[in-house]
Amino acid sequence: MMGPAKAAGLVALCVGMLHPALAGGVEPPAAKGQPALDGPYQAVADRTFVNQALPPGTLEINILDADQKPLEGIAVVVEVDGSDAVSGKARRRLDGKTNAEGRHTFTGLGWGRGVTYRVTTQRGPAQFSSKPFSMTQKYGATAQLHAYEAVTRLAEAALVIQAVLRIELDQRSIAVNHLIQVVNVGRKAYVASDLKLPLPPGYEAFSHVPSKTGTGIMERNGLAHLVGTFPPGEQDLRFSYQIPLQGTAEQQLRVPLPPRVARARVMLGAGPGLGLKVSGFPDARPGRPHRGRPVLETIKEIELKGNMGSFLGNTNTETLEVTLSGLPAEGWGRWLALALAALAIAAGGLHRFGAGGGRDRAAPERREELSVARDALLDELTRLERGRHDGQVGPRSYERIRTALLDALTRILAQLEEAGSQGQDIMTGWTDEGSSGDPSSKPGSSRRDAAKGGGAKRNRRK
Repeated sequence: MMGPAKAAGLVALCVGMLHPALAGGVEPPAAKGQPALDGPYQAVADRTFVNQALPPGTLEINILDADQKPLEGIAVVVEVDGSDAVSGKARRRLDGKTNAEGRHTFTGLGWGRGVTYRVTTQRGPAQFSSKPFSMTQKYGATAQLHAYEAVTRLAEAALVIQAVLRIELDQRSIAVNHLIQVVNVGRKAYVASDLKLPLPPGYEAFSHVPSKTGTGIMERNGLAHLVGTFPPGEQDLRFSYQIPLQGTAEQQLRVPLPPRVARARVMLGAGPGLGLKVSGFPDARPGRPHRGRPVLETIKEIELKGNMGSFLGNTNTETLEVTLSGLPAEGWGRWLALALAALAIAAGGLHRFGAGGGRDRAAPERREELSVARDALLDELTRLERGRHDGQVGPRSYERIRTALLDALTRILAQLEEAGSQGQDIMTGWTDEGSSGDPSSKPGSSRRDAAKGGGAKRNRRK
């Protein structure tokens, strides 16, 4: 979540982008079916605080509306998590209702870091919650919570959205991470019911990060559903999924965006030779590194020029056409997996390809394992050279793959020498005993066996 200052700045930015008159507090006429904004509404943040006027174990709850006026007859629920000396229960629920002053008070409660409280109230279809908090042994506490009027149709909600899309590559897939910053610049809460994003074809491994206030993105039937209550102010939503790599140097993605995106930023965790292009966006440029990795990014902001009616009237989702170029050719993930497995064997951290083993195994078994790994790497280097000659592997992918395989091979050879492989030609696998003409001892035979073992390992990884 953003800090209060940054959130307020984003609200002001969105309001200013929506309509210049709003920044001056003048309300333009609202079209039929569209939300009316009473100027640039600034939500007052909910808060909980130590109240020195209250005795220990006392929790005072104040429920207010959008104009800071008390709400009478509103049901409040307090969820208590953690055992205390008063109740002795680990979890319990307390119910109450506000009086004419919008207040309800609970007494005889526990305190300390081991006991947390969360206040929830409901107004119509909307539910509003505080963040979890604790009370001290010396004083009581006050929880101030707002309960706004609510709408359930996006067309009636004054939502503005900022979207950040971060794309990263792994061995077999493209990870797509979404951050959606929802800013409600109106006076009414939006209870999400009709905002659904169609996920890309073939997506996998959907995940989301639920918020402490119950908002989030849920996956159902190939759609990402916005859920929860969005009161005036800002909330962040995060979700992600994966798209399988096609094994081509270039791949296009159709990435969903919600309606009313005033600012969109697309980032790619860039490796050597990778490229990013987003239809309708400026050319991608190097951005601030993310977790120590270089980044390509492109940003697009909507210039509404006072056309707020049409912007807030938009309830249709969008689709970004994203093109990634310079991707590793088919087989790169398999080659990398083989190189990593070989490195692990060289470090003594894995069993042999396709078989069990122990870390304290005998030297002959250790040499055999290293030899199998060496032969598999040599076979893959041969296939790599053939792929480059046939045009199946691009020059950038070739360099990356070759570097990884050679690094693994160098470490395997060093381990073979340490294992005391006397009388053996390390580069070919021929031994003094095997040079007599026995076909089973020739390098081609051992290479074929190694390739079979490596293939079995790869099949198990899929």
